[in-house]
Amino acid sequence: ELSEQAIRLLAGVVALLRRHEVNKRGQCQVCGRSAMRKFWLGRPRCAEYWSIDFAMRQPLDLVRSQLRDR
Repeated sequence: ELSEQAIRLLAGVVALLRRHEVNKRGQCQVCGRSAMRKFWLGRPRCAEYWSIDFAMRQPLDLVRSQLRDR
């Protein structure tokens, strides 16, 4: 059922956002933890958080069409 899938998806998004909780600079403790990363580059913004934020700001019709296409 669609409502069950929506609840499961929402639970997954909430778990992802909790794991990737961002600071005031938009950085989380998970993204950018690479030993190869140069210290002067700094940590990147959290890709998961910003991807979800971007999707939430799009018109619903656009989001629906993107889901259908994928």
